[in-house]
Amino acid sequence: MANLPDNFSQNAFNRRMSGFGYGSNSSGRVVELRLKLADIERRTDAVQNELNRLDDQWGEVNEEIKSLEVAC
Repeated sequence: MANLPDNFSQNAFNRRMSGFGYGSNSSGRVVELRLKLADIERRTDAVQNELNRLDDQWGEVNEEIKSLEVAC
């Protein structure tokens, strides 16, 4: 193992690295990140559904505009 400085604290190192998904709390961090990812995916699906709805609505409006142009 590498020589560590005299003021090195393994506990402090573990706490600091746990924020990056390492150390004693890494499984908790992984669960937290997976929950955040699931929430992002859920919101992404909702946004995509809304975009699809608006696209369909725009298609209907566009068809109505074309029919009005023909009528004029």
